[in-house]
Amino acid sequence: MRRGGSKIPFLARMGDVAVRLWQSILETLSFIGGTFVSFLRVCAGKACFRRSDLLHIVQECSSEALPIVSLISFLVGLILAFVAAIQLKLFGAQIYVADLVGIAMLRAMGAIMTGIIMAGRTGASFATHLGTMQVNEEIDALRTTGISPIDYLVLPRMLVLSLMMPLLTLYADLMGILGGLFVAVTALDINFMEYYSETTKSIGLTNLWIGLFSGLVFGILVALSGCLGGMQCGRSASAQDHQCTARSHRFERKRDYGQPEGLFLSGRSGIHRRTGHPRPGRADAGCCQKDHAAGGKDIGINRREDIGEFCSDERCGANPG
Repeated sequence: MRRGGSKIPFLARMGDVAVRLWQSILETLSFIGGTFVSFLRVCAGKACFRRSDLLHIVQECSSEALPIVSLISFLVGLILAFVAAIQLKLFGAQIYVADLVGIAMLRAMGAIMTGIIMAGRTGASFATHLGTMQVNEEIDALRTTGISPIDYLVLPRMLVLSLMMPLLTLYADLMGILGGLFVAVTALDINFMEYYSETTKSIGLTNLWIGLFSGLVFGILVALSGCLGGMQCGRSASAQDHQCTARSHRFERKRDYGQPEGLFLSGRSGIHRRTGHPRPGRADAGCCQKDHAAGGKDIGINRREDIGEFCSDERCGANPG
């Protein structure tokens, strides 16, 4: 590395890394603290977020995640049963495949695999959505109107994912046990009732509660990580891509379900908005009247001075700074 034509000393590079690491730790702690305060406001009934957004996020984190969770969990149970069967066959103890698969899925593997799936799917979705809003300056518009972005955007996602993860973990446990049952019936000559009886004898509520608690913790971590990446996103597409991949190690484009968070910009949420100082006008300002006549479609983040709306056309003469 060179700065101004000269090589940067090793200690200087290490100092830069340490400073950036310290700043990242402070930002993370500040974000966690703000989220906790926002959660307290929810408990007191003072938080501001849209209930319809909550329902959209519930759908995204529950029913839409079932296919991939089913596939991965079934395959994990299948693999566990195959690996165990190879060794247990040497001792004529194939029936204990049911014990191994049941305990492993309930205690650890169900929660771990569900957490990995949701980190790659939903965590990246959260980071992409919030990062796009950051690039489009919609989060700045929320702050301008006096609405906390953590209350409005982060808290609903954290609440939904922390509630859905234990349920998805329970569903993943069931699918993993079914995967082990498939191997036992087809390859080990164990009938359904034998497998069921051995599974119910081996697993207990302790294993179940440990797995569900792990799912709850993973849900909170995935939601916080994804939302933090989106809130820290820069003002460019490359910065958005970096934040999304850094938080979940994969980039998956989020399905557009109408972007309900952006409704406050069109005045349909009933929120009174105040904007900052506009930038000087430019030549083409006809898009405001055109969009207004079309019923306020293509709403973006740019303010219209004449009708108090926002305009998505970059050529608009009423665009703010």
